[in-house]
Order: sequence, then structure tokens, then C-alpha cells
Amino acid sequence: MSHKKPAQLLALGNSITKNPDRARGDSPKPEREIGPPPDRLDADEVKAWAEVLAVCPAGVLTVMDRHSVEMVAIGLASLWRYDKDIRVCEDTRGRLGMMLIKDRAKEADRVFKMLMKFGMNPVDRSSVILPTEEKQSGFGGL
Repeated sequence: MSHKKPAQLLALGNSITKNPDRARGDSPKPEREIGPPPDRLDADEVKAWAEVLAVCPAGVLTVMDRHSVEMVAIGLASLWRYDKDIRVCEDTRGRLGMMLIKDRAKEADRVFKMLMKFGMNPVDRSSVILPTEEKQSGFGGL
């Protein structure tokens, strides 16, 4: 599956001029910020929510991203719990320990993919378009 370039990136390049049929409308621009974490999250998940918001550039996450951030927070908290569980089971080296390690790998992969969508690794960071304030011309008030 191919990934679509954001409309802002297409506008910066020369591709719309060469191929006008590639032009797309602007992305939705939510007016509200992401807000506080949902009440249904436990203490570890709330810490993970805060950690994600702390490292994400201002203005990138909005109210439209609440569910995605919630899933990442739940996944991160789950990974933290897996670490504790694996340390408890590391002496057993049995089937339970291997199941925990496999589950942790699946969860880590899911969280990593979601963080990529937020542009929270070096490769994907360049695909994030930060919101900018629209400049007013000197004739804006007329």
C-alpha cells in the first residue's frame, strides 16, 4: 500500500504544477487541543499519556488524536508491566516466560508503529508538518 503525501508537502514541491490532478484539499484543522487523559486510564497509563505529550512537538497532537494517544499510552504502560512480569518469571525459563516475551514483542511492535505515525523517531520526524500561524498582510484589516 502506498502512503499519500500530505497536501502541504505536495504544495511545496513541483508535483502539483506538473500534475494538477494530484492536488488534494487541505487536511482537517481541529480547533481544540488534546486535553487531559481519559478517566478510564490507570496510573501507569496516565504517566505514559503525559510522557507522549511531553516529547511530542507542540501543536502536533489535537483532540482528533485522543484515541491514538490513548492506545499508545495503554501500550507503553503494558510494556512497562511486561518488564516487571518477565523479571519475576526469568528464573522459570519455561513456557510462561516465552509467552510473555512473545506478547511483549508484539506489543512493542504495535507501539513502535503508532509512534512512527506521530513522527516520534528520526526517520519519520521529517514527515510531520508543524502548524504555523498564518501571516497577516498589512492590508488584512481593511
